[in-house]
Parts: sequence; structure tokens; C-alpha cells
Amino acid sequence: PDEERVEEMVREMLLDHTHEEVPYIAGVTCQAIRALSPTKSRVDVDILVDNGRQQRIVVGDKGRTLVKIRQTAAEALEDIFQKTVILYLWVKVRSKHEEENDEERLL
Repeated sequence: PDEERVEEMVREMLLDHTHEEVPYIAGVTCQAIRALSPTKSRVDVDILVDNGRQQRIVVGDKGRTLVKIRQTAAEALEDIFQKTVILYLWVKVRSKHEEENDEERLL
């Protein structure tokens, strides 16, 4: 599905631009894909990290790293979907409750 392709692309760009300083287990979840017109879509993605340090790495100095991740992922998604992609990335620190749910899923 399209959501999985979006998540895979954002995860790949996240690892490329953070030079793997953020663990592979960082969560990437596509929250929504909305068609704005026949040639344009809005995509909202959450990037879930374990702590504030990882969040600062992902965002980068003055947001530069996050902008690079967004730009390269959006360009790749435009090639895949053959339409303009407006990509919104939201970097969030996992709550203790989310961590417990993740651990339960692994069991």
C-alpha cells in the first residue's frame, strides 16, 4: 500500500541524513495521504524517537536536517506517485505508554 511506501522512503531518508545516529527502531508512521487535486497530494508522517537527544538529531541545527529529509523524501515520492507531494513531517518523542505497547507487540 501507499502508506508503507511512504514510511519506507521517509525511514530511508531519515537514516541517510542522520548518518544512522538515530537507531533503525525509530518509528515512522504515515498518518494520512490526501489528494488535494489530481496532480497533488498532502502526506502527513510522524517520526517517533526514543528521547529528546534523538529528536534534536533528526531536527538538526535550525531545522536543516529535517528539511533535507523532507525534500529528498518528497522528491522520491513524487517519482513514485507521479504527482506533486507536499510532505509534512512531525518529530515526536515516544511516551512511556507507546514504548510499553511496542514491547508488547514484539512479544
